[in-house]
Amino acid sequence: MKRGTALLMSTGMPVAQISLRPWYAEKALAHIGPRMKVEEKAITGRAVLAHEERKAARRDR
Repeated sequence: MKRGTALLMSTGMPVAQISLRPWYAEKALAHIGPRMKVEEKAITGRAVLAHEERKAARRDR
């Protein structure tokens, strides 16, 4: 497959090869990049906290 393409699979439909649009190259969507970094950091923080809580719960048994 060429770079910039993907396979689209959906139940009951044949597989289709599609061209991807780079959202980060569109001026109208430029606000997504910085916000995405903030959200990724928040998600990582919650995952680390949940992992530490599970680890502590196992240790306390």
